[in-house]
Amino acid sequence: MKKLPLITCVLLLIGCGPSRPAHVIPYTTIKEVALQFPPGSYRKIIVIDPQYCNETSMKYLGQTLAYEYKNKENFQIWIYDDEKAANMMEAATAETLDEKDSAYHDLHQRGWYYYPHDYKIALEGSRGTMEQIGN
Repeated sequence: MKKLPLITCVLLLIGCGPSRPAHVIPYTTIKEVALQFPPGSYRKIIVIDPQYCNETSMKYLGQTLAYEYKNKENFQIWIYDDEKAANMMEAATAETLDEKDSAYHDLHQRGWYYYPHDYKIALEGSRGTMEQIGN
């Protein structure tokens, strides 16, 4: 049996990637689907309580998601503060919503997390200013 170098053993014991966040932001998963490309990737739609739609809480949410998905290679998380709007995501991306529903959807879309490289928050909804968090 081949022996692993000491540094490899230490890394395996302590784990790699993001550390446990100091503040965990709760969320509800609305939908999770496997994507065809790249293989092994998936999309998740989540809803957070509107009280967490502020810069500090959204940063904590990013840390929460990074920690929870540190062993995944590729995923997309769409973040909303309203379940009705979250359920409109597929129609919104297909551009089949009327203007009223599109505006409602966009008002409640609060961010996107394409792990591991892209986390954007939209404190005023997706038609407002986007802020890149992290990388």
